[in-house]
Amino acid sequence: MNPATDEFTIYTDTPETPYGLGIKYPTTIEAAEEGKLWVGTLGFGMLLFDPKTGMIDKEYAPDPDNLDAMSEGTVYDLAIDSSNSVWAATARGGLELLDPETDIFTHHFNDVDDDNSILSNTVHALFFDEKNNIIWTGTGGGLSGLEIATGKWLNYTKNDGLPSDTIMGIQPGEGNDLWISTSKGISRFERDSETFYNYFSQDGLQGDQFQIGTSHRGPNGEIFFGGSNGLTFFQPDELSNNTYLPPVVFTEFSLFNQPVPIGSKVLPRPIEKSTQITLNYHQNVFSIRFAALSYQLSSKNQYQYKLDGFEENWSPTQTSQEARYTNISPGIYTFRVRAANNDGVWNETPAELIIEILPPWWGTWWFRLIAFFVGVLLIWGIISLRIYRIKAINRDLEKRVNGRTKELQDAKDDLHQVNDELEKNLQEVNALQQKLKEQAIHDALTGLYNRHYLATILDVEIARAERRKDSIIFMLMDLDHFKNINDTYGHAGGDKALKAVGDLMRSQTRSSDFPFRYGGEEFMIIMPETSLEDAFKRAEEFRIALSSIKLEHEGCAFQVKTSIGVAAYPLHGKNFEEMLLVVDDALYQAKHLGRDRVVLYGTEDSSP
Repeated sequence: MNPATDEFTIYTDTPETPYGLGIKYPTTIEAAEEGKLWVGTLGFGMLLFDPKTGMIDKEYAPDPDNLDAMSEGTVYDLAIDSSNSVWAATARGGLELLDPETDIFTHHFNDVDDDNSILSNTVHALFFDEKNNIIWTGTGGGLSGLEIATGKWLNYTKNDGLPSDTIMGIQPGEGNDLWISTSKGISRFERDSETFYNYFSQDGLQGDQFQIGTSHRGPNGEIFFGGSNGLTFFQPDELSNNTYLPPVVFTEFSLFNQPVPIGSKVLPRPIEKSTQITLNYHQNVFSIRFAALSYQLSSKNQYQYKLDGFEENWSPTQTSQEARYTNISPGIYTFRVRAANNDGVWNETPAELIIEILPPWWGTWWFRLIAFFVGVLLIWGIISLRIYRIKAINRDLEKRVNGRTKELQDAKDDLHQVNDELEKNLQEVNALQQKLKEQAIHDALTGLYNRHYLATILDVEIARAERRKDSIIFMLMDLDHFKNINDTYGHAGGDKALKAVGDLMRSQTRSSDFPFRYGGEEFMIIMPETSLEDAFKRAEEFRIALSSIKLEHEGCAFQVKTSIGVAAYPLHGKNFEEMLLVVDDALYQAKHLGRDRVVLYGTEDSSP
């Protein structure tokens, strides 16, 4: 269109212009030199088009026999760098770089075995950061930025704070930041701190779903993103974060999943006015609800908590407003909880509640003291009575039974010796029985529970879960390429890797969890009373922790990685046998997707 005349010029196929654009399905356009245009198409590659002549100067189409040609014909976005080279985002061929002087393409593909590669071969959007000489790509697997000078890839996913790994558009902000539209909201990426600030429909967006090819930055800095419900646009420098530090209050205290009424012995005052709660030893399953006093998009408030005396570290960040604890031993604990507002600003001063769990009467100090004195008195009474009888007998029969008394004394000494020997043998038998019991249920190499003990544990836990209407998480993991470790470092190296996995499992599991060596290089963790979301996070933390362990054998360093399948009873199976099948299926899916990842059964949730 000519803005001066409001007239349109249509470029299409005619007999006089057989190379017009009518069948090329344009998807994106960028300015080229000499007033020409770079045009991306849907399935036909890339064109250099001259609007003055209405003709195509050059066509760049995929050619499987030419390694220097494009690898994919569908182009979603184009970007021109400072050297006038052309970057192309393709549907399945990764990131392409065209040198207009030689017409040669350089390919940038995803390599699952190389961390220094683009996150996905599906690329939706591009932005060339001229100041830092970085080409940013929005892919189907996250945000990838290529430092052109060094060839280093900067990769970010949901694990780093993105709301979704499917990125639709990228636009620059006012400073060293990027605005990113995704399939689940908009994110502002602060480059200096590598922090993501996420916005959703409740923040005022048209919706959470955004589309390919619908992003734009206006000449005054205003940013536009198009989505399934309309258009979202804003001025970045007019947005400000909520700086309010939200205090936290306690709202409810429950025992065995039942709220404790106010005025009861456990909760004589309202929970928000209580500083301490005292429980009996059998009341060791409780939950605490809390809330942050921040009402600006309160659904985005976040929480962390810990029970001092039971936990060393703060819990993972969550939006849930409840903490649950089971099988807590008698003692005095301090429950602490802190909150962040809708923009992630944390109040570092936590709310605190002292929780005292009393020991049973036979475990109190006064009972032990009384028992000690009673035992002393009983022994003293027995000894005194014995001495009195002996003296009485001696007084009456002193002259006639001196010899017999000596025989009795000798017999008494012999009896003590026999009793001592029997006691020693009994202690040895008990120790042997305990050792045999431990060997029967534990794996000799790793010290974890063995597979024979799995059925016994599951019978008890499944019955308990049915009573409580709760779930049990099955987490099955298999060490990736373990045969290569054995072949390279021998069985001694393989055993060292298996022991490291066992040590990590014991350190990463709760006291209520059950870690098993399932067989060979397979391991399983049974986690009662655990949500799928929490299980996925814990599995991902375990995977990352394991891959970071550096092992050494005979001067050679190596690492161990694992694939993990996760399933939940009774959501995915009705009994022990069904659960083993579905969790094995989830593990197979993790292996099939490329290993070193976590897969939830029945979903495509996984970690690269």
